[in-house]
Amino acid sequence: MEDTTDTVRWLRAFFVWNHVPWEESIISDTVRIIKEYKEFFDLSKGPVARDPKDIKYLLQDIIIIYRTLEKACSEDFQEHANPIIEKMMERFMAGLHDPEEIIDLYEMVFKNALIYGFEESLEAPYKKAGLDIRNLENWPVEKINWVPDELKEKIIPPIKDLFAGFKEKLGKENS
Repeated sequence: MEDTTDTVRWLRAFFVWNHVPWEESIISDTVRIIKEYKEFFDLSKGPVARDPKDIKYLLQDIIIIYRTLEKACSEDFQEHANPIIEKMMERFMAGLHDPEEIIDLYEMVFKNALIYGFEESLEAPYKKAGLDIRNLENWPVEKINWVPDELKEKIIPPIKDLFAGFKEKLGKENS
């Protein structure tokens, strides 16, 4: 979402049915987003030409995906991805508006194949349950929003900690 007054730079809304805890829904949504974004980062097809404004939103989501899955990623992938994510974070925090810089960051993410590392972190745990993360549309209905225990153990505590920090900060500001 975009706010024309620039009060809010970007916002992602989460709509969560009460079938699973919100943390599991975020993880499930991440699986869906990775599948959706694969077309923009598919090494076999090459980089996709898009408006830098659209690319900027993709890059924001790449950061969110990484921070969501970070603890489920292999140490090798974390070592590979951390400098890339940090560079993007620095640029966003400094105010990323230059179209050429946005495209450069996109190409960096593309060439470093981050989307494949995200898939790798999810693939084995879901495969153990007979689910293919590249074929979500054919999952049984009861597996929609389902997350393997292995991923819950790795990912949910950092998600809860992150949101607890936000809640604490908001509480202090409202006191």
